[in-house]
Amino acid sequence: MTNPAPRLAAGLLLCLTSTMTAQVLPLLDPARVRLISQEISGDAAFKHVRYLSMLHRPRVSEKLWEAATYVETEARKAGLERIALIKQPFAQPPWNTHFADLWVAGDRPERIASTIQNDVHLAEHSRPTDLTAELIDIGSGTATDIGAREVRGKVVLTTGEIETVMRETVLGRGAAGIVVFPDPDAPPNGIVGAGLGRPDQVPWIQLSRGSVGGREPTFGFSLSLRQGLALRRRLKAEPGLKVHAIVEADSGQGARTTPWQVMVEGFIAGSDPAAGQDIVLTGHLQEEQHSANDDGSGVANLLEIGRALTKLIKEGRIPRPRRNIRFWWTTEIGSERQYFADHPEAPRSIWVAINQDMAGAEQSIDLGRKQDITRLPA
Repeated sequence: MTNPAPRLAAGLLLCLTSTMTAQVLPLLDPARVRLISQEISGDAAFKHVRYLSMLHRPRVSEKLWEAATYVETEARKAGLERIALIKQPFAQPPWNTHFADLWVAGDRPERIASTIQNDVHLAEHSRPTDLTAELIDIGSGTATDIGAREVRGKVVLTTGEIETVMRETVLGRGAAGIVVFPDPDAPPNGIVGAGLGRPDQVPWIQLSRGSVGGREPTFGFSLSLRQGLALRRRLKAEPGLKVHAIVEADSGQGARTTPWQVMVEGFIAGSDPAAGQDIVLTGHLQEEQHSANDDGSGVANLLEIGRALTKLIKEGRIPRPRRNIRFWWTTEIGSERQYFADHPEAPRSIWVAINQDMAGAEQSIDLGRKQDITRLPA
C-alpha cells in the first residue's frame, strides 16, 4: 500500500467543509490545511492495514468478528464517541474454517497447501473432509477435457472455474474434491492471479453455500500458478499419485453460530444540534486475508481520519464541525441495507456519505483506481 496521507487529508478536507461559509471557494484556509497535513499519518493507517491483513475475514465468520472488535477498540482509542459494535441478522449461513491441509501422500509426502501457510488456500464454504484419494489432471475441467476418464472418488486438478468444475465432476460424476490453480493463458481480466506475471498469488475462490440440485458440494483447494504447474509436472512423472486432504470447518447447520453480519459505528459530535443531517464515512471490513487494499485501506483511513480529527478538535487547533460526522465500518453493502431496514428514519438524518473502498492503489500503475465524488441534484 502506498502512503495514503494525501488521500487521508483530502477526506478530512471534505469532512470539514461544513465549517465554512458558502461564499468561500477553497475548502480550507492554508493554515488549517497545514495543521491537518502535519497531524495525519499514513504510517498510522498502515499499522491497521497490517493487522487486518493477518485475518481471513469472509462474511459470517469468526475472523470477521475479530476484525470488527479490533476496529471498535481502535475507534475508542482514537476518541470517537457513541461507539457501537452491531451484530445484524443475515440470511446466509455462517462458515468458519479451523484447519485445512493438502498433502501428496505416499513414500515422498509433500505439503501442497495449508491454512497454516495461507487461509486462502481453502475454498470458502468447503465442507469438512479427511480422505486420501488419487489425483487426476482434468485440464480446464470441461466435458471435452475430461472425456471418458473416470473421476469418481478422485481429487481433480484443474485450471477451470471452481463452481463449474464442482457441478461437472463432483456433483455430476462423483469426484471427491477439487484442486484449482490459475490458467497461465487466461486474459488479465480472468481469474485473479492469472498469468505468468503473478506466479505466487493464491486466488480467493468460493463454493456454493447451499446444495446444488439437491446435492452438497465437497471441498476445494486453491494453489498459485507456480504450485499448480509444479504439481502438474509431478503428476505426469508419477501417474496414480495420491493426495491426502483434511478440512475442519463449520458450515450451514453444523456451524457454531447463527447467521449474522457486523458493523461498527462511531461519531464525532457536531457543534450545532440544529445543523441537520450527518456526514457519513464508510469502509467495509469483510474480505479475504490479503485484501490490504480492498478494503483494509478504507477501514484504516477511517480510523486515522477519526483519530486526527478528534485530536485536532480536542486541542483546539481546528473548530468542531457543525454537523455530526458518523463513521461506519461495515459488512459490504449488506450492513447498510440492514441498517436502513432496521432504522427506516435514518436516511433523513444523513446528508452525504463518502465511501472509501480500495483507497490505497498506486494511481500511476492502475489508472482505473480512482475515487469519485458525485453531487446529488440538490
